[in-house]
Amino acid sequence: MNVLTPQQTRELEYQIINEYKIPEILLMENAAHALFRIIKERYKSYKILILCGPGNNGGDGLALARLLKSDGRDVSIYFLKKPDYTGISLENYSALNNVPILENLDNINDKNLLIVDSLFGTGLNRNLDNKTENLINKINNSGNELISVDIPSGINGLNGKIMGNTAIKANLTVTFLTPKIGHYIFPGANFTGELIVSNISAPLELLDRDGYIKLNNPIPIPEKEKNSHKSSYGKVLVIAGSLNYYGAPYFTSKASILAGCGYTTLATENSVASVCAALVPEVIYKNIDEIEPQLDSFTTIVFGPGLGINKKSRALFKCVISSNINNLIIDADGLTLLSEYSENKPNLKNTVLTPHSGEMARLLNCSVSSIEENRIESAKKLSKDFNSIVVLKGHYTIITTPQGKTYINTETSASLSTAGSGDVLSGIIAGLTGYLNLEDAVLTGVYLHGSTGKIIEKEKGTSGILATEILDYLPQAINSYKKSSQ
Repeated sequence: MNVLTPQQTRELEYQIINEYKIPEILLMENAAHALFRIIKERYKSYKILILCGPGNNGGDGLALARLLKSDGRDVSIYFLKKPDYTGISLENYSALNNVPILENLDNINDKNLLIVDSLFGTGLNRNLDNKTENLINKINNSGNELISVDIPSGINGLNGKIMGNTAIKANLTVTFLTPKIGHYIFPGANFTGELIVSNISAPLELLDRDGYIKLNNPIPIPEKEKNSHKSSYGKVLVIAGSLNYYGAPYFTSKASILAGCGYTTLATENSVASVCAALVPEVIYKNIDEIEPQLDSFTTIVFGPGLGINKKSRALFKCVISSNINNLIIDADGLTLLSEYSENKPNLKNTVLTPHSGEMARLLNCSVSSIEENRIESAKKLSKDFNSIVVLKGHYTIITTPQGKTYINTETSASLSTAGSGDVLSGIIAGLTGYLNLEDAVLTGVYLHGSTGKIIEKEKGTSGILATEILDYLPQAINSYKKSSQ
């Protein structure tokens, strides 16, 4: 599914109306029916208050009010300002059929009241005034169930920013045609609640076109062939670990095996190897000082988890990025080493970079806040700068490619916010390269990592989760994904 900017949404609507000859009022009616069906299914006994703003977002609310009134529901409207509608919104205003209009919101603390936010749409590009902010704060503090139409009012559909000091904190958002970027970028993502997308009868060929940001929907993982052997599914080398960092190499190398790699080798210090060998004897262990001549014999190399920054790791990193390696995944300390090449960027190919915001800030020589405010553009820039697939980790991980593709991963959980989680992710991606090309391995790996977190959250919650538990639940996530892909 594509994810659009407000401008792209307007262009899409223009095509639907002018090229496909679908009347604009029919699109508004379909939007209202989508909202009506959800309210009828989920909020059967609720009274409904619809907050209507100017423009077509308010028009959606007006059409919804008419449908609810015709169904015998207890529905009323509150206008943000004196109605001054034009076009199709005016037509729906004229057809309200005696829906009660409230002059004030003094009595909205009824727990059996559903409030529908139809104030502003995704095109909001100015800060809210004090009157509107006071209204939104009152709504948010009422304790009522809140549904937002298209996007929570006060959120910028382009970048997820709060336009002023507050925004509607929705339990549920119903958006139309496609999701919008502001639904998935924080802080907007924190106001969206559950997101439902309604097509409203748009032609599928318009919604599925290439060239837009897409939700991550990876391909199925192939099953193992009956006559295969361990070398049929890739040879992964994990270069990781150092004194005091024993967990990272363990997490990455074991995740590689669990993701399906047939042959995983860990190159590390002897003291680290002795500890990891007791935990995962299936891994082959090599002394890190002796691995350089063997680099080209592996399908995929993961470089950096817990490796440390020193003269030896710098020399080995220089050798790795200069070698003829099939696939390279640079993580953790490897990303810090790569940031030292910002003035003289290496000629990387078939490479994946897996930064969090802090590592991304070092690579782009900017602040962490700048990264968080511009996650998609930052990831795209890093992909271009280093000719690499970028996995910008976060609650909604952003994936970009050197060819300009961008994906948002929505399979996620706060349970993954734990030390070692990123090391597991690098191992999953590496293990999948024995089955999939590098881009598909990244998309599938990020998805599986997120779905593992969702399983953990369902069974254990989000607090007190260890990276070892991500490893424990990973096979369940993989099997579940395979079944759902059949």
